[in-house]
Amino acid sequence: MLFTLILPEFLVANAYAERIVAEKSMDEVKLIVDLTVDGMPNWTRAHSFYAEIGDFVIHKSGGEAAFLATEDILELRRMGYLRTLPTATIDHLNDLSNSDPFPKAVAVGQVF
Repeated sequence: MLFTLILPEFLVANAYAERIVAEKSMDEVKLIVDLTVDGMPNWTRAHSFYAEIGDFVIHKSGGEAAFLATEDILELRRMGYLRTLPTATIDHLNDLSNSDPFPKAVAVGQVF
């Protein structure tokens, strides 16, 4: 928090860079995957953000979990190990986000 108070423009630049990476990954997914065959109408920006932070999980046969980023998902698709994209709906991803107004208000109050 102290770093953000000293250099707030860094936080803005970081958010902008994350958005560019997410949009690039959306384009990459759309190039390699036939979205109509996968049964998923689109790969949204929300999916890309979650994939970029490695928030999609697959469970291997031994029971251990692997966290996948967009690059991992695309590589597994190219190799034929992953038949479909992760099936999280946009509503489910939005439910996972921290969009509750109360914590945001508390955070703004703490900054002031």
